[in-house]
Amino acid sequence: MSKSLRAKDVLKLETFLPYGLSVLTHQMATRFSRLYEKFGLSTSQWRVLVAIAEEPGRTAQAVVEMTPMDKGIVSRAVKGLVHDNLLRREAAREDGRMSRLHLTAKGEEIYDRVLPEIRRLEARLLEGFTQAEQAKLLEKVTRLRENLAALGEDHKAAATAIMAGGSSVMMQSTPKA
Repeated sequence: MSKSLRAKDVLKLETFLPYGLSVLTHQMATRFSRLYEKFGLSTSQWRVLVAIAEEPGRTAQAVVEMTPMDKGIVSRAVKGLVHDNLLRREAAREDGRMSRLHLTAKGEEIYDRVLPEIRRLEARLLEGFTQAEQAKLLEKVTRLRENLAALGEDHKAAATAIMAGGSSVMMQSTPKA
């Protein structure tokens, strides 16, 4: 390293929070996606199933709004889930052009089989954390997400890519000045 670089503030990746979170997110996404794939689901399909299980009758647009997933990703996930008979569409009473999404019996069965596996993996991830530490961690992550949201829409693309499993986008993207 040159003398001029040593005199400057040099960024160290191991202590740079965005990098550490990006690596952690990528590792978790990879581990969790392997689990979904054992049940024939992509990460985006699992997230759509969870969103609909949480609130039956949500629209695809509502899923887009509650997750950082892109409209196209949600659309393809819904199409695949409907094709596989895991979701069904019902025309919305208030607007027949809009569809409300519901889990089918097969969708509920898959959800009920995947969920305990997800819970076990999450528990292993949180081993060594007390309940209070887990609550604080979630609080801190929520605050980071709120802070990022306050930066504006420029950062939604990076969040979308990360949620879709492409965490390298975050490491490559640079904030606009």
